[in-house]
Amino acid sequence: MTKRSPASGGSCFLSPAGRAIRALASSRHSNSPRKLVIALGIAGLEAYEVHDLLILDDFRKDHEFLRRVRKLNNTAADFSEGWVTLFTDGACSGNPGPGGWGALLCYKKRERELSGGEPDTTNNRMELLAVIHGLEALKRPVRVRICTDSQYVMKGITEWLSVWKRRGWKTAGRQPVKNVDLWQRLEAALAPHQIEWEWVRGHSGHPENERVDALARAAISHAQPTTL
Repeated sequence: MTKRSPASGGSCFLSPAGRAIRALASSRHSNSPRKLVIALGIAGLEAYEVHDLLILDDFRKDHEFLRRVRKLNNTAADFSEGWVTLFTDGACSGNPGPGGWGALLCYKKRERELSGGEPDTTNNRMELLAVIHGLEALKRPVRVRICTDSQYVMKGITEWLSVWKRRGWKTAGRQPVKNVDLWQRLEAALAPHQIEWEWVRGHSGHPENERVDALARAAISHAQPTTL
């Protein structure tokens, strides 16, 4: 576990989820709120931001407390701040050729658009980079619903990746897997989060999919090689 330096003031700013969980456990641990903080971190429940976190040597001995916290983790959806939805798309002018990617992060009423491009790439690499950049923009572990129109990306992660890794990043035909660098980067970007995948049919009038498609296509123009 990574150690953090305690901030001045020793205060904790809790979300409604954090306050509810803290109140539930406080009868037994009112003298040790930091145990609650640490145990919740171990349980993978990101319910609040903590400004005073100390690592204690004895918290692992408190099995009953950890059990109660993990039980709470199973019902975290009741308190959760919701899912981040990530819409992604990639585009290429020629394949290979100049390409662009677009991503849209949605959380409650907040949105953030991301885009970028490369002068010599492929459509599949742009699809991968759209998801990668969207995930890498997240500041902490959250629950993410990824909406993509790329079967290549979705099946690659959910079906093919484990097989590729067992084969030493080789296909069934013993050929090197294409875009290994991006698959490995995507796997690392997914790791901290709870992920749900959703396939969206491209160019079917889906508003957010159309937005990220437009972002990706606009990024192509900025990725075109300069001619003299």
